[in-house]
Amino acid sequence: MSTQVDAEHQHHLVRAKSRATYCPIGPYLTTGIDPMNVDLWTKVNGNYEQQGNTSDMIFPVYEMLAYFSHHMRLLPGDILATGTPPGVGMGKNRFLADGDILECGVDHLGAQRHEIVP
Repeated sequence: MSTQVDAEHQHHLVRAKSRATYCPIGPYLTTGIDPMNVDLWTKVNGNYEQQGNTSDMIFPVYEMLAYFSHHMRLLPGDILATGTPPGVGMGKNRFLADGDILECGVDHLGAQRHEIVP
């Protein structure tokens, strides 16, 4: 049975990751990994706040690619921001603050570290 992206989630998927400075990426892209089995994690001030695997996503990666390719032209190197594992601020009523250290990583690929500034 196929999952469909409803209108509310379509809006959120674009708005949540599309503003300037909202989605730091890079500096490299990789190939040869199974996008349906990738471990992801987020730490805030050294504490794990999110951990998950792409196999647990509501909408499978390949289904999202098919859906979005019907609405926009996708080219090699394009990035489709899909969301994060459970544990985000709204669910915990905890949001990033000035001076927090945010680390995000993908097992076997690498991690990024950012200091939150005003």
